[in-house]
Amino acid sequence: MNKCLNILISSVFMLGAAHAHANNLIDSNAELLTPIINKAQKAGSVRVIVKLTMPDSKGLNVPDAFNNQINQVQNNLGVAAVTSIPAFNLAVYEVTPIQLDNLITSGYVVKIQEDIPLPPTLNESIKHIGADAIHTAQYTGQGQAIAILDTGVESWHHFYSDRLVEEACFSTTSTSNFSTSLCPNGNDEQFGSGAAADCSATGINVCDHGTHVAGIAAGRNGSTRGVAPNADIVAVQVFSRFGREYEQCRGRACILSYASDQLAALEWILNNAQTRNIAAINMSIGGGHHTQACNNDMRADAVETLRARGILTVISSGNSGFSDGVGAPGCISSAITVGSTRDNSDNISGYSNSSALVDILAPGQSILSSTIRGRYIIKSGTSMAAPHVTGAIAVLKSINPNLTPNQIENTLESNSKEVTDNRNNLPFPRLDVFAASAAIKSAITLATPTALSTQVKSRNTVTLTWQPVQGAEEYFISSRYNQQSWSGFNESSTSSSYTTHNLASGNYQFKVRACRLGKCSNISNASDNIYITPPTPNTPNAPIAKVTGNKVTATWSPVNNANNYLVAIKYNDNTWTDFRYSTTRTSFSWSNLPAGARSYKIKACYDQTCSNESSSSNTVIVAPSTPSAPSATVSDNSTITVNWPAVHFANNYLISIKYNNNSWTTFRFSSNTNSITWHNLPAGARTYRVKACYDDHCSAASSTSNSTFISLATPSTPVAALSGNTITVDWPDVEGADSYVVAIKYNTNNWTDFKYSTSSSSISWSNLNSGTRKYRIKACLEGICYNASSSSNSISN
Repeated sequence: MNKCLNILISSVFMLGAAHAHANNLIDSNAELLTPIINKAQKAGSVRVIVKLTMPDSKGLNVPDAFNNQINQVQNNLGVAAVTSIPAFNLAVYEVTPIQLDNLITSGYVVKIQEDIPLPPTLNESIKHIGADAIHTAQYTGQGQAIAILDTGVESWHHFYSDRLVEEACFSTTSTSNFSTSLCPNGNDEQFGSGAAADCSATGINVCDHGTHVAGIAAGRNGSTRGVAPNADIVAVQVFSRFGREYEQCRGRACILSYASDQLAALEWILNNAQTRNIAAINMSIGGGHHTQACNNDMRADAVETLRARGILTVISSGNSGFSDGVGAPGCISSAITVGSTRDNSDNISGYSNSSALVDILAPGQSILSSTIRGRYIIKSGTSMAAPHVTGAIAVLKSINPNLTPNQIENTLESNSKEVTDNRNNLPFPRLDVFAASAAIKSAITLATPTALSTQVKSRNTVTLTWQPVQGAEEYFISSRYNQQSWSGFNESSTSSSYTTHNLASGNYQFKVRACRLGKCSNISNASDNIYITPPTPNTPNAPIAKVTGNKVTATWSPVNNANNYLVAIKYNDNTWTDFRYSTTRTSFSWSNLPAGARSYKIKACYDQTCSNESSSSNTVIVAPSTPSAPSATVSDNSTITVNWPAVHFANNYLISIKYNNNSWTTFRFSSNTNSITWHNLPAGARTYRVKACYDDHCSAASSTSNSTFISLATPSTPVAALSGNTITVDWPDVEGADSYVVAIKYNTNNWTDFKYSTSSSSISWSNLNSGTRKYRIKACLEGICYNASSSSNSISN
């Protein structure tokens, strides 16, 4: 503690109980008082803001009681106030070290701080925070006003001039600080039209700061808009011009804002809040490095008082790039302190002060807004972030004017996008006007996506597009395949198009819903059907045909990417059929086929997309049906005709014969009709079987026909002759006979059977017993003997 402070403390003890309050002031504020005292000693004077005690008013109203207290300080201490701010019990003094000592020890002072001048805290962010969608819903800050405490505004700028409803100026001339008032009238205060004129006439290049800030909060010019484009603007100029001699100006004239002028402006706003329906105050002002809340700052009481009256104060966090603190007055707990993000990336700007004292983030980098001479310019800084929040408050109040400051702040911070600062790993809410507005009015929703259109970009890729929805940050897509059930909204896109790849062949439809921070629109109508053409399969190898009876089966090798096959047939000499036969397998069978020659070709298909046709299969022939049993008839005892029913599709027949007891012949006899005749046949028994044929492909053999007989001629009457004791019987040869059998009648006995055989036309018996005998003959062929002859003559021995 320096010597001056020791003297002050000693003097307080000498004052005794009458100055106990001064003792408490020093004990509780020694850390704050030390730099003020040091500056007074070094510079010869210091500008301070003093919060005065308020004794019993003795029947006076509050302003009169406050003025009475200021008069007492002046009369008793000889120190005159430069200006006073009655609403907050504040007075501003420019004091020497001794006068400072007198103030501190007087007992009139509750709090004291240096009146430090601060600088201002220096496309399209509106869409990024969802304000455009809220404007479409007709919530634009109508009926609310925003107070801009800044460098003044260009009053005639067409971005807001029709809504500039009130102007004021609080600016200080102080020879000790080399400052000059920027109020147009040259005084420390000015009210009414033109009072908040920007300071661009000074040639200092940051004088367009307030014009830029006002445009962000509430600008409107056609489709270019601020956050609350129908809100009124109350412009308050709180900056003073400082000469190059002032240390903080670093050798060239600059503009800075006294905390006392800010306080005077806050007091003026408090007194005019109801008249102008002020929803929020923007202070893009700040400096210093505060790692903890600075609620002992004189402006804290003013911000808290305004909050209690329903007016939120929005303050930029500062542009020093701190990751553990913010500037003042952004360190005041009851203010809403705003940090900066890059416009669309939601990365925190490197210059943005950051700590747990920051309440919310908003776009503040490369922001396009109004500047002097009726133009527009891009600026960056937490100064640009703060008016986004100020405008958002006006929008919420236009939706529900009865919202309290706590409700507004909670709504803004809880309906936002979380962004983490990688420098300190602290999460922060990033402003989203749409989400906050929708949270307080359920009728606020995103528009339903329309004009869905699909296009096949390649064989299995589809791109879906739709009309962009204002305020939508993300779209979710549902689809269905071949009229099956709709999928969930599992796919997403951040633009108004969506491409899906590797689709199977078939019909597809899509639906879309627009979303922003979990709040989604109604589901769109379904898109038109779009068909994905499958890959063309390779050409199959030639099929192999096999015939079994009247069934033909064609088989072929499977083809990759094929899910069905088509078959064409060539029958006999006809032309090829079209590919009308379909199967999902690699074989196809036909049964009960008529006779004929057949060949086959195959196409491999994926759904309706087919390959070229294969080469032809081998030719197979289906034989005709088995004929019915044939019928054989004999005529003229030498001709046999065999008939059978004609068989469909047979073009020739083969006949087999069984002759007498011989084996069946091969089917060596052929006929082109269903009949065959043999003439001049030798005697014998015959049966027949038939095969129906198509060319050389024949059916099974029919059943056996009836038996037919062609008889040998009956032998002529034999002649018996006796020679000695030998009887010889002779007869003429029978044509075709290969043997003969003979029966005998002896005396009066019966005829024997034909048990005597001979291969010639004569037979003899010798050494016979005496008696009378007769003979009969049968001619035989291949063991079959035919009619018996008449009896021979009788002969006795």
